[in-house]
Amino acid sequence: MGRRHHRRCVGSECRPRPHALEVGKRRWSARSLMEESFHNVPLLEGIATTRSIRRYLPEPIPEDVLRDIMFAATRAPSGSNRQPFRFMVFTDTEKSKQVKALIAQGAQTLWNFKRANDGYDAGSGSEENSPKTRMANTMENYVENFAEVPVLVLAILLRYRERNPMEGASV
Repeated sequence: MGRRHHRRCVGSECRPRPHALEVGKRRWSARSLMEESFHNVPLLEGIATTRSIRRYLPEPIPEDVLRDIMFAATRAPSGSNRQPFRFMVFTDTEKSKQVKALIAQGAQTLWNFKRANDGYDAGSGSEENSPKTRMANTMENYVENFAEVPVLVLAILLRYRERNPMEGASV
């Protein structure tokens, strides 16, 4: 059976989906988005090319960029337009550093548990360059350096009523 090509359709025009890291000749990263100002990236291109970030630069996020990102986040649609969420933003204050360190400690504990229970150091995990070892090393780096992220944003759900089976219908 031949390989399927995922297609992206915009209006009546369909074309193959670009590689997640590259659109045309342009590669996007969190750093280039900040330098270029995310306002200049077309929406669909930004969505199609964004990838998970697990390694962070210790550089601060400019306040105007952070403000614009948070403004956009607060405009996300929600059922009955209730906006049942709030955001806590932690940057470089002393209290923020304490919060980031506490969350990093919890992340390290969870990763240690998962690493042991899922056998990341057994089987192919003992081979130096196996995908399993590379993934474990990436996660180890992530949790070890989590407290050093320049900005940590926690999304908080506000409940306005008791849980019920239909609450997902109003998302």
